[in-house]
Amino acid sequence: MFNRLTEAEMLTFTFVLEADDKETESGRKEVARLEQVVDLLPRNQWGGLWHIPDMTAAFVQPNDAAVERLLK
Repeated sequence: MFNRLTEAEMLTFTFVLEADDKETESGRKEVARLEQVVDLLPRNQWGGLWHIPDMTAAFVQPNDAAVERLLK
């Protein structure tokens, strides 16, 4: 999915912590909730090179034709 991403997309992750509760109809009680908005960027818009140079290697695709040209 990330490899096919061509435009920036915004996602919202919702994490819910629940506990068993026999007093509720569903049998569960929500203890905590966290919603986190995350921006997904395609490779050509990723700004990690300036922020975290060590992460640049995570985007190398060893079988890409560009790598072969560099090695030659």
